Amino acid sequence: MEYEEKDIGNISIELVKKLIDQKNKIDEKSATLLFLSGDLGAGKTRLTKEILSSFGVDGPVISPTFVVMKKYELKNSPWNSLIHIDAYRMKDENTEILGLQEIFVDPKNLVVIEWPEYLKNIPDFKHVKVYIEHISETKRKILF
Repeated sequence: MEYEEKDIGNISIELVKKLIDQKNKIDEKSATLLFLSGDLGAGKTRLTKEILSSFGVDGPVISPTFVVMKKYELKNSPWNSLIHIDAYRMKDENTEILGLQEIFVDPKNLVVIEWPEYLKNIPDFKHVKVYIEHISETKRKILF
C-alpha cells in the first residue's frame, strides 16, 4: 500500500494492532518480533518512533546504528519494553555472540529489528515482517 509520509501515524496504529494480535498467537516463551526492511531513508526508524509514540514514549528516538540497540520502557502496552535494534553495521554477526538471545526469549519484549537480513541466528519465532520502499520525498510503499 502506498501512503504519504504524513500518514505514518495511522500506519503505525494498524501495525501495532497486528503486533498485539501476533503476541496473542505466539508461545509465551518468546518476544514479539518485528522485522523492518527497506532502503536507507525509507522510514524504518520513523515507523519505530510512531510505534513508541503510540505507547506513550516521548522524546528523541534515533536509529541505534552506532550503538546497535536501544531499550524503551512502555506504558499502556502488553509489553514492558521495546528493544530497537539496528543491524545495518552488524553484517553476518551472530546473535548469540551479541547476547541477543535473552532478549528474544522474554515475552515481555517487543523487539524491532531494522535490517534483520544482516543478522545470523535470529530464532525461528513467529514474527511480523514489514518492507518499506521509498517512492518519493513524501511517498512510501509499505508491505506487511
